[in-house]
Amino acid sequence: MASTRKTAAVMSEWEYWGIEFVGPLVKLEAVGYSVDFVTPRGKRSPVLTPSIDTNYVDPPLGVCVTTQEDAALVKAFEAINRLNSTGVTGAAMRGRGNEC
Repeated sequence: MASTRKTAAVMSEWEYWGIEFVGPLVKLEAVGYSVDFVTPRGKRSPVLTPSIDTNYVDPPLGVCVTTQEDAALVKAFEAINRLNSTGVTGAAMRGRGNEC
């Protein structure tokens, strides 16, 4: 029986920048990791709207920072609602010697 590799994505409950989260998630899952999503209170973290807007110009850089491919990948991730089953950070840490 193959061993299961698991990790937790500990997230803010405020918002996340699309490709900075989904890009590494895709890579982890491609090599066999199962990922549990956790936030401090179990609240779903929404995607930052500019991170899926291919016309958004980053003020400090003065250029568009979201490619069509990145936006499509993040929108596809959001469409399947995987973050709706976000757990609570403290519960994820219990049993590992760290009571939160």
